[in-house]
Amino acid sequence: TWGMLLWMVFGILGVQLFKGLAWSCSASGPEIHTRADCEARGHHWVNAPANFDHIGMAMLALLQVAVLEKWLLVMYSVVDATGVDLEPVKDSHRIRAIYFVPFIIVGSFFMLNLFVGVVIQQFNNLKRKYDGSAFLTHSQSEWVRLSRILGKAKLQKREELPGNCLRAACFRVVTHRHFDPAIMGCILANVLTMSMHHYAQGPRWTAALYALNVLFVAVFVLEAAMKLAAVGPRAYFRHGWNAFDFAVVVLSIVGLGALASSSASAIRLFRVGRIFRLMKKAKRLRKLFTTMLYSIPSLWNIGLLLTVVFFCFAVAGVQLFGRVRYTAYGT
Repeated sequence: TWGMLLWMVFGILGVQLFKGLAWSCSASGPEIHTRADCEARGHHWVNAPANFDHIGMAMLALLQVAVLEKWLLVMYSVVDATGVDLEPVKDSHRIRAIYFVPFIIVGSFFMLNLFVGVVIQQFNNLKRKYDGSAFLTHSQSEWVRLSRILGKAKLQKREELPGNCLRAACFRVVTHRHFDPAIMGCILANVLTMSMHHYAQGPRWTAALYALNVLFVAVFVLEAAMKLAAVGPRAYFRHGWNAFDFAVVVLSIVGLGALASSSASAIRLFRVGRIFRLMKKAKRLRKLFTTMLYSIPSLWNIGLLLTVVFFCFAVAGVQLFGRVRYTAYGT
């Protein structure tokens, strides 16, 4: 109710300010300045599809602005307008764009967040009503509950110092408290260098970035080799993040050797996977990733519901508009 009232206020204001201003000639030319000039030359004086001539059309125009679908066309139609029955001139009244700024903030962003807030509140009510399992089946709820318990009570086997001198030295290095921060610094520096690529870059710049990429690949290969030597392949690949790191390292090496091939660009895309290694080092990122993982069952059920709704509207659209013929005006 409050949202409709707010839209009515903006609609009435739009009618008072912009009624009759969205009209223009079907053909443009330096000799056309008014409606009379347009009709005298055999052209048509047409109205914009989204206009503010009356409150009904104003509400439809505001709906187009609220969903941000080609809303700039609506704004330009009133910004370019010079007057009633006058041909528009580009950017003749830029100050009129101010009308759309508060509406997008209040009528679009605020109302959308308010709607989402109401939906979330209803979700919470359903969760309390159904013992925290709204939009989840019983088996999905059990999976989420057990996953959270296992995530909190994850036991890790303590690795022992190897007897081999070389492996023991690698073990001391990879378990040092400064080792992981150093690797994270290398990952951040590598991300920074990857962001320095640009169109039409010079050969020196390309060579410098390639040399830095080789350096970082060497560092990550050394990291993986030292961890493999320190704990052994079985213990190393027991952890999923280590397997992911090893796959990124292998793809990075393949990317270095595929510079001359046609698939080099596609292979080098896997270097972006190094960014995701930050989740292994940053606890907050891991929590966000885990939260997304726990939300998959709910998102799946809601997605199925939305698919059914979209399908129903699609069938209705085919039945209503499937036999409409297209003309020069798009109808």
